[in-house]
Amino acid sequence: LRHGNGNLIEENVFIGNGVDHTGGIRVINKDQIIKNNYLEGLTGYRFGSGFTVMNGVPNSSINRYHQVENATIENNTFVNVRHIQL
Repeated sequence: LRHGNGNLIEENVFIGNGVDHTGGIRVINKDQIIKNNYLEGLTGYRFGSGFTVMNGVPNSSINRYHQVENATIENNTFVNVRHIQL
């Protein structure tokens, strides 16, 4: 989601089987919709967590992390996800 706005991430399955450094979804930019996803056994942390919502860099260039704005995040399932980063 790093260089796009208005993406739909829906009904995906992320299974990490407890393997080190496995991540899932990282939310960046505007108008993202993340719903009805299943995430299990993810062990990553910080920016590579099972689920991450980035704080972004205000007024940043295109190659930086833009702020998350107007995101819809609903009905996602997290099972044995070691870290969620907000």
